[in-house]
This record gives sequence, C-alpha cells and structure tokens, in this order.
Amino acid sequence: MVEERADRNHMNDSYIFRRTAAGTAEISNRSSPLSPKHRRCLILVDGKATLRDLATSFRPGELGPILRDLVERRLLDAPPGSIETIEASAAKIIFIDEKRFGEVQSRAMWEISKRLGPAGEPIVTQIGACARPEQLRILLRSVEKALQGQMGPDDAKEFVKRIGQELMGS
Repeated sequence: MVEERADRNHMNDSYIFRRTAAGTAEISNRSSPLSPKHRRCLILVDGKATLRDLATSFRPGELGPILRDLVERRLLDAPPGSIETIEASAAKIIFIDEKRFGEVQSRAMWEISKRLGPAGEPIVTQIGACARPEQLRILLRSVEKALQGQMGPDDAKEFVKRIGQELMGS
C-alpha cells in the first residue's frame, strides 16, 4: 500500500490526490474554463497516481501551482494540513542521484548523436552542459520541437518523455 502521509509543512511524494465529485463531473462536462494542463492534471488524478507520478507529466515548477489551483477550485480534495504545502512539496520531489543522472545524461547524448549524427551536436552540447536533472528536463522540453523536425513527432515525444521519467527515477 502506498503511504499517503502528509503533515502541516510537507506532503511526501507518495501522496495520492483524489478528485472531488465536481472534479469527476468536470472531466465529462467541461463546464469550467480549464487550461489544457489543468485538464490533463485532473484526468491524471485517478486515485492511484502519486504526487511523484504526476510530476513526471509536467515541467519542473508547473505541477504545484496547477494542483493548488485545482484544489482551490474544489476539483481535487485538499490534502491534510494546508494547501500551502502543495507547491512546496511538489518542488521538493527528489530527483535521481548524481551517478544515475550522469548515466541518463550520457545515454541521452549518445542516443541523440546516434539518431541525428552531426545535426544533433548542438543539442548534445546543451545536454552535456546540464548540471542537474531538473535542468535536463527543462532543456529537453525546450528542444522537443526541434527534435520533432529531425526525429519525427512520435519519436521525439517518446524520447523526451522516457528520458524525463528516467530523470525522475521512474
């Protein structure tokens, strides 16, 4: 069983958000003006996905404000304690350790070099310049469109998502 513990100042990354009845109705009825990211988050909150699981589907820094907004709109149940803990807790999700980051970073550079050859060198250089997992996640999202032009939309999306999940330890 996944631990769902939360306290007043911090919620752990295994916390599971749950939709309210209004949140479930919103998915079907589309009665509120939700952004695509808010709607995606609401759909991903399925009663099984942990805070960490949700984080793999969003750019660093995006998830906390989205969850807080959905709780404030009463589309998600509020976690125990205070809703102020949501953003801080989402921002503190532990990424992988340095050794694992180096392995994922090297594999991403190798894969881009292999797939794109010399045309991929600028991206490989940028990947190599990343010092932390969250930097690499942000970079991959920002170069995803360029990768789509060179790899094809489906392959680029799969690559960015796979590497992003590896960077989250998934």
